[in-house]
Amino acid sequence: MIDGVKAYNFYTNLVTEDGHIYNAAGTELKIRKNGYVMMYVNGKKVTLSATRVVYEAITGVKLTEIEGDGRKAGRNFLTIPIDGDPTNIRFDNIKLVEKKDYYKNYDFRTSKYSKDIKKAIRRDYNREERAKHNFRGEWAHPTYDELVEKYGCSRSLVYNALKKETKEAGE
Repeated sequence: MIDGVKAYNFYTNLVTEDGHIYNAAGTELKIRKNGYVMMYVNGKKVTLSATRVVYEAITGVKLTEIEGDGRKAGRNFLTIPIDGDPTNIRFDNIKLVEKKDYYKNYDFRTSKYSKDIKKAIRRDYNREERAKHNFRGEWAHPTYDELVEKYGCSRSLVYNALKKETKEAGE
């Protein structure tokens, strides 16, 4: 037990349910902003997902097999922080998901922006309404730069959102 919290072994390191990882000397390891931790395992320095380390230590399920040449197994599963903060590695904040389920509806190009924002960009740039009024006056379309400023996104996101609208109309 460390500070009244049960500790679990992960190779030569100790892991607590409240998300602290300690090396063999008892020093707490720092969790990087991206959610990874650097530690020694079997005499080799490795960088591992901190959520994965906590999950494996507490449940005893080996998702990562560390051999002489590094990580080899467990590539079909992800350990995801429920609240989305990769530095919050409390055990009650970690869920195990299969990669195929996690990436099923994942838009790799613009995952940061929701489908609602993309629809709003297309709505603001609506071609049919503008065409009815000959693209003049208040019906002139906003520029890409105006849409970028309004939605806080990149020009390429605006371009891809509008390109998708054109593809859907053509199908």
